[in-house]
Amino acid sequence: MCTGTYSLRELQSLLGKLHFVSTCVRPGRIFVSRLLDWLRRAFPSNVVGRGHKIFRRIPVEVQKDLMWWQRFLSSCNGISMMCFEDWSSPDEIFSSDACLEGFGAITSNQYFHAVFPPDITKDQLHINCLELFAIVVAVKIWGKKMLREENSDLL
Repeated sequence: MCTGTYSLRELQSLLGKLHFVSTCVRPGRIFVSRLLDWLRRAFPSNVVGRGHKIFRRIPVEVQKDLMWWQRFLSSCNGISMMCFEDWSSPDEIFSSDACLEGFGAITSNQYFHAVFPPDITKDQLHINCLELFAIVVAVKIWGKKMLREENSDLL
């Protein structure tokens, strides 16, 4: 693998296939990015139209990235690691959300919403912190209802 020279068209075809696979294989994105960066350096925009006539040897660092793909793809058999058996229904479900000014949550037939207290808004916290705050309040309000009887002393 990776010996000899390859045309721009051949390398673009390979890159397209690897890019498609990398939408499912997140670690592969870095290897696709490095191949794309090398292609941009190896084939300047003024030669792109003649890509089937211009050949380049693949450098060692790009060969190593392609060998990672070869090892990964040879060990991946296409069988999902996810278990799709029927899962039991959850005991309780709640949904919460927050914006920069307020927060709220809903479960079955109950809900709440509120404006953030001034001591929260003055800190200008990241939205993730504000959403976590909404979850904490929801668990504080509905926590005992969500726990099974034998765990109710945890809250």
